[in-house]
Amino acid sequence: MLTALVKLILAGLVIALAGQQLVMYYNIVVMGTYMSTAPFHLMVITGVMWPVIVVAVAFVALRAIITFKPNQL
Repeated sequence: MLTALVKLILAGLVIALAGQQLVMYYNIVVMGTYMSTAPFHLMVITGVMWPVIVVAVAFVALRAIITFKPNQL
């Protein structure tokens, strides 16, 4: 029971952090003037890699949290 509660809290934290990063990406890159002022290599890094990395890290973290079994430590 306690393990499920800890997993739920950690999963919520990961989702909240990923959501915050994606909202920040939206405000800076999509709605802001970043893409018109940044050099090309930074536009690629920020415009493409930032959301992909955020989603990938969140997915891996959620998978690790869900499959974690403390009795196997």
